[in-house]
Amino acid sequence: WDTEDHARSILTGRTQEEIAKDLPAKKRAAASKKPAAKTDLPPGARKAPMPETISAMAATLVTQLPAGPKWKVEIKWDGVRALCFVDKSELRILSRTGNR
Repeated sequence: WDTEDHARSILTGRTQEEIAKDLPAKKRAAASKKPAAKTDLPPGARKAPMPETISAMAATLVTQLPAGPKWKVEIKWDGVRALCFVDKSELRILSRTGNR
């Protein structure tokens, strides 16, 4: 599997280069220089402590996507499913089974 053979958006069918060309010059420059902005919590959301772990979803191998326009594809790779926890300046990466 070569990612370059499949380097198009599943939503628009465009390449990264085509998507980047559509950005106004100011947005292109800002996107490459600014760190992500801190956003407000969505309505009804509550702040909570960072969890120690969560249960990762496991990919299921199927031959066809479910019916309906809202489904997207997730490639099922053989490998490790990682959970990343970013809390201020701390990063923890765990496997699906909880190994660091």
